Amino acid sequence: MTDFEPQASPLTRLLNTSWPLFRAFRVDVRVSWTIVLIPLVFVLPMLKSDWMPAGEAFAWAGAMTFVLYATVWAHEMGHITMGRRCGVETERMTLRALGGLAHLQAPAQTPRDDILISLAGPATHLVWMAVLFPATWLLRDAHGSAWWFEVLRWSAGLQVSLFVFNLLPIWPMDGGHATRSALALRMDATKASYHVATLGFVGNGLLIAVGVLSLFEITDMRAFHAFGFLTVWIGISGIQACRQLRHDAKYGNIYGDNDPFQRTLVASQAAIREMDRDEQRERDERRAARERREKLQETADRLLERINEVGGIEKLSAKERAELERASRALAEEE
Repeated sequence: MTDFEPQASPLTRLLNTSWPLFRAFRVDVRVSWTIVLIPLVFVLPMLKSDWMPAGEAFAWAGAMTFVLYATVWAHEMGHITMGRRCGVETERMTLRALGGLAHLQAPAQTPRDDILISLAGPATHLVWMAVLFPATWLLRDAHGSAWWFEVLRWSAGLQVSLFVFNLLPIWPMDGGHATRSALALRMDATKASYHVATLGFVGNGLLIAVGVLSLFEITDMRAFHAFGFLTVWIGISGIQACRQLRHDAKYGNIYGDNDPFQRTLVASQAAIREMDRDEQRERDERRAARERREKLQETADRLLERINEVGGIEKLSAKERAELERASRALAEEE
């Protein structure tokens, strides 16, 4: 999921309270306190069914949580990578109970860019599927009874579930973003936003209904049985996002290309990042050259000391003379 929200309510800020986890690919990855709910969501049905010991249940929940958030991280990096190609930088993502959130520094500039950025996240699940499903087929006969094979098979199924779920045309899911942008290619962006917000109210309402039914075990839908609470939470958050979408459509611009200042700002930020990368590359090249020269000088000094020890350059071995010649020539070229 992507996010461009300059203002947030106190409740949203509380729910989004997070701490730094690691940094990779110029992105600071943070973790929300709500993430502790996920192992509980996994482990409680196992403990309730009493079909495995508590220790084994917690181990499974830990492994499933790790796989889930490795998948979520890759999903958000898909959004971020495509966003950068479209001129929108992202330096932070947050892993939360409801999934991941890539904090884009600006909205997509055109509907086409928004479609590409939105679909890049779900596309990562196709890559996972292309790796995991063949792996399960190849390893089934030899390792079908191993615990890690069960985790592998569950991971493959998880990719299908997340791929389909994220592509639902419900705002603010990726499918909702892509639907809004596809409509905006054929009609006014404001009207498209209103249509998608209306569809989102219905879709998120259905998620809440399914979650409540599952939560109270009125129905035993396999896809939602263990996640009734999260499904309700996703639906409520989605309704809030749909209200915000209608507000933005009424009082603000939907895409950055409607605002010349926004286009200039994004272009300036991209130019500054390119200058920073060029400067960093030059610093790296100077450091590498300095280290290379120091190494050559150490080689030359060592061989000169060797000449003093043996009493003349002619007493060096052929290998040592060749090494000294190469070092001297390289040092002369460095001047």
